[in-house]
Amino acid sequence: MPEDARGIEWVSLTSFLSFATSSPNNMGLVRNELQHVDLPTGRCFSFRGERGNDEPPIEMIKVSHLKQYLVVVFRDKPLELWDVRTGTLLREMAKNFPTVTALVKSRKLPYLV
Repeated sequence: MPEDARGIEWVSLTSFLSFATSSPNNMGLVRNELQHVDLPTGRCFSFRGERGNDEPPIEMIKVSHLKQYLVVVFRDKPLELWDVRTGTLLREMAKNFPTVTALVKSRKLPYLV
């Protein structure tokens, strides 16, 4: 069960994504949890489903300026690109993808840079 709340990212005026990790196991892997929380209804749903078991911890998340896409960055694992509205995984980058150290939203570009 995740115990270390790591952060939130607003998806709209009334909903946000929060992510948390469990303590590492003997291999340094954790259980990641990414929840979409809707404040008016109080509903929460697991954004990544069962993908969060025994993997490197989530380092950061970022929602695009237009609130369409979500990037999930891990320690020692390729990043994931998600469609926020449908909760669909669009792309998991190749293992040789360069390490991401920061994510910045751009108002001039429709994606994260």
